[in-house]
Amino acid sequence: MPSHAWYTTLVAQDPHNRHAVQWSNGSWTVIDYSAGLHVLDLHNEAKAFDFTTKNISNEERNHNAGYIYFRIQEEERSLIPLLPGYVAFTTAGKNRFKLSILESNNQLLFFWEEFGLDVSYSNRKAHGVERLAFHCMLKKYNLESNTTIRSILGLYDPQVINKLQRLVYEKFPLRYPTIFQMESPAVLSENLQNNAKKKEETLHRSLK
Repeated sequence: MPSHAWYTTLVAQDPHNRHAVQWSNGSWTVIDYSAGLHVLDLHNEAKAFDFTTKNISNEERNHNAGYIYFRIQEEERSLIPLLPGYVAFTTAGKNRFKLSILESNNQLLFFWEEFGLDVSYSNRKAHGVERLAFHCMLKKYNLESNTTIRSILGLYDPQVINKLQRLVYEKFPLRYPTIFQMESPAVLSENLQNNAKKKEETLHRSLK
């Protein structure tokens, strides 16, 4: 990555939590994990956002949706989870956006901020929040015809997708079983121990 590029600068600000991903068209997205990723109960339903149905409102059709669907060779890998705590700095059209996935009452919220041409992502021009995976934002900026939710979130990197799917699998083992079942017993044991430790820490905090 060029040392003077905007994505290099953003990653350098927090190299332990930020990761730059290049799209197939050469554009870049910087993913920020510093908020911590969380799996919700709705992710056990494996329901993907769908904006193709015309005889029902998008809000109603996509209630409890927690995934985007992108058909690839292995059907099970086609469901990509959208997890609270996921943040992406990206470009779309002529503008730069910071996109944050949040949670409220076990439902996903999608908070977007637009920074115009500001490569430092510090001078916000507009913002909004929605429940439809940034679909409304794309329509507002007339980007829905040539920009996908997957692309603006940087969900092209297999390592990023694997990280998100693994987190869902650790909480709901019936999701993605064939992807992770080939892991060695030592890896599986470590994952189970880490999951148990997280639950124990959560319980300990709740009892304080």
